[in-house]
Amino acid sequence: MKKLLQSSLLVLIASIITKMGGLLREVTLAWAFKTGTVTDAFVISFALPTLLLSFISGGVGVTYISTYNNAQGDRKRFTNSLLTMFFFIALALAAVMAASPSAFIRMLASGFDAATEQTAASMLRYMAWAVIPILMCSLVSAHLQAHGKFFAATIYHVFNNLFTIIGIFIARSTSTMYVIGMMMVVGNCVSMGYLFYSSKGAELRYKPMFDFNSPQMRGFFVLLAPIVLSSVIGQVNQIVIQNVASSFDKGTISQLNYAHKVQGVFTAFIGTAVATSFYPQLTKSAGDNKEFKTNIGNALRLLLPLLLPIAVGMLILAEPVVRIIYERGQYSRENTVQTASLLRFYTLTMVTSSLSQIVTRAFYARSRTKLPAVVAMMSVAVNVACIFMFRGALGARGLALAAGVSGFVGLAVLYGFLTREVGAIGGVEWWKLLGSVGIMGAFVWVGARFMPLMTGSYARCLVMTGLLVGCAVLLYAVLLVAFRMEAATTGILFLKRWVNKKKRVSIGM
Repeated sequence: MKKLLQSSLLVLIASIITKMGGLLREVTLAWAFKTGTVTDAFVISFALPTLLLSFISGGVGVTYISTYNNAQGDRKRFTNSLLTMFFFIALALAAVMAASPSAFIRMLASGFDAATEQTAASMLRYMAWAVIPILMCSLVSAHLQAHGKFFAATIYHVFNNLFTIIGIFIARSTSTMYVIGMMMVVGNCVSMGYLFYSSKGAELRYKPMFDFNSPQMRGFFVLLAPIVLSSVIGQVNQIVIQNVASSFDKGTISQLNYAHKVQGVFTAFIGTAVATSFYPQLTKSAGDNKEFKTNIGNALRLLLPLLLPIAVGMLILAEPVVRIIYERGQYSRENTVQTASLLRFYTLTMVTSSLSQIVTRAFYARSRTKLPAVVAMMSVAVNVACIFMFRGALGARGLALAAGVSGFVGLAVLYGFLTREVGAIGGVEWWKLLGSVGIMGAFVWVGARFMPLMTGSYARCLVMTGLLVGCAVLLYAVLLVAFRMEAATTGILFLKRWVNKKKRVSIGM
């Protein structure tokens, strides 16, 4: 548990930095262009390279770590051959996208008018070339994770965000939207260079190789195939969502994206941090059912006490949170209210997405990749059905709610199969956890009701919301300690050891 906590902390720090960079990118976009033609075009063109690559790269990380940790032959040759193959796949895909950007834009957003489609195509013509560094980064990042270098494997996204933000500033001042695409490519190339530099101490010296018949390569693609199928299904689902969203009022895609980015920050802070750090341990314990189940329980005990209070807080404080993050420049109060209403419906998605990362990787660790793919197909069917059920009454909010409902159904099915395979996963002190979250939630609700969070200046909103959140965090921490929850005692022990270590270092100096 201590090792998992330390690894999670490193990933958490890196995730905070990178996700805040991604959020700053969206804030800059909202400030520069609010919601409308440019922002909708950016969201689609920015998403397309990653969307198409996820057919391949969606499962590269978990599959590579599992294959690499269990490989018996020349692991360096296996890694270099895989990098060479991915380079040529990405090169071919980039060339096709750059040659026909409008066709790809229409595939994802058929409801765009001519102006929006043209703007998106001008960006995508350059952004398409980012698929090469993106795919290479996914594999090198997985290699670093396999060697326990979690910080370097996560922090590299910061370069892409930085250069994209610079591109937005240039585009706003020069009205040349394609500059954003060019700077995105530069940022991804810098990220790739950073990862290769960081991997020097992790047994990776890239040399082009073409050994595609090794046992490791065959095993890798046997494991990867169902995950790719699952990713394809998931992206078909995303294509449906974007096409439906493009049929709503102009700016709807941007508002959905802004709300999704906020919940995505917290998902990465917590769910991705825990899942990424515990997965290598899980692959090593896959053959020992008792240790395997213990690792899953440890991850859940670490995740849930952090995840649930944030979800409740986001549900109650959606409007002040969106105002603090986005409301400046061209972004109006009306935009804030609309985005906040979507954010509330994304709360369920944040919870299910974070938990699913752990449950799904538990199956991947045991090379059970087919079942998650089948469940993903079922979840997509549920999501599409919910979209058409909810869109009439809820509009764009129905898309956010549909994602949460389908995610919950998929999570419930996968967790049921997991407990059937390994037995009941205990250790979560539910009544203590729910009691603490409930008391904290009631405190936040009363505070939000009587404190002037949305009136007055931006500074007043920031101070008042920060004060309320700070008091809520303190109250929740006191409740965890009072109920003697394991998460609190483990955290206190970790901090004591860290303080004592710092004291010994200072005495030694």
